[in-house]
Amino acid sequence: MKYPGLKELCGHSNNIPRVVGVVYSLDCLKIVEQAPRIFFDNIDLLEVRLDSLPVTKLPGSWPLPVIATARHGAQGGAHHLTLAERRYLLEEALPWACAIDVELRSFKELSSTLAHARKEKRFIISSFHDFNTVPSLARLERMALRAKESGADCFKVACRIKDEEGLLRLLAFQSMMSSCFPIAAMGMGEGGKLSRLLLAGLGAVLGYGWLSKPQIKGQFCACEIQEQIKKFNFFLSKQEQMKSSRIYLVARTGVEPVRQP
Repeated sequence: MKYPGLKELCGHSNNIPRVVGVVYSLDCLKIVEQAPRIFFDNIDLLEVRLDSLPVTKLPGSWPLPVIATARHGAQGGAHHLTLAERRYLLEEALPWACAIDVELRSFKELSSTLAHARKEKRFIISSFHDFNTVPSLARLERMALRAKESGADCFKVACRIKDEEGLLRLLAFQSMMSSCFPIAAMGMGEGGKLSRLLLAGLGAVLGYGWLSKPQIKGQFCACEIQEQIKKFNFFLSKQEQMKSSRIYLVARTGVEPVRQP
């Protein structure tokens, strides 16, 4: 398989990010192996969760380029794999994956694996997940800059959206950082779907979705992400009254309006 380069993996046109279908269960693997080719027409990549899949069940070939990841237990990983187990899984995936996703917290511990990935010209995603809240804007910026300085090609951040303020922080982060480094921000929970539609318009380079069923609340089906974003953008263009709302302003400018006393 020809591996896509940086521009192909982080491409973004007409407010549509590259769509990633997440493979995390045997049901997902069944879809990958048996679904007709048309099923993948609106999906660009597959993320294979090595921490939650039996290696012996992985197919010999994939219908799309693959991002391989072996998630740390504290970042939502299954089975609480040891560092050695995660390193082994990622190393074994390098021959068939076009990219690997390693949590920012594990970059130092997995430095040898990352060096091997760079040598093999694989795309490197640095990621961070917060299942409770959206961190401060300053902390998000520090993590993104750390990911860039550590040699990552992209920084992926997924946070639980509990309120409007959290959504606004994530929107501002995506808007502010997109011009200097590829960012793929996304929300989870009650505000997850809205956040993913808005973040696409602000330059999020990757959009993740489910293949068989959602892992968490706030996700779209991978097959529907492109269409959902197009419909949402059309809605925004036709709803002039939304231009005065705080969310609309932040989505378009990245700057939160000053509240009047």
